[in-house]
Amino acid sequence: MVHGNHTVEKYDVRFMELVKYVSYMDTNKLQENCFIYGLNPKIRAMVRMCKPSSVAKAIEYAHYVEENLDLKGGKEIIFPQQPRFMGNSLRTFSRG
Repeated sequence: MVHGNHTVEKYDVRFMELVKYVSYMDTNKLQENCFIYGLNPKIRAMVRMCKPSSVAKAIEYAHYVEENLDLKGGKEIIFPQQPRFMGNSLRTFSRG
C-alpha cells in the first residue's frame, strides 16, 4: 500500500513492475482488485464506484480521481456534513 506523498503515478509504475513477478496474478481481474486495494482509501472508494472493467481502467480512474480531487497536494477531501441523529437514544422495539 502506498502512503504519504506518493502519487497514483508512482504507485501505478511500481505495481506494474512487481505484478509480473507474481505468478498467481495472471488474470486481469486479480490485478485490478489488487491494484484497487493498494490505493489511498479516499481514491479507492471512488475508483470502486466507477466499477472498472480492467486494471487499465482502474489506473485511468485513479489518476482522474487524484487529479480532480487535488490529492497530490495533500489537501483533505471535504464531504458535506451528514445530518446527525437528534434523539435521546436509540430505542429497541420488541415483537409481540
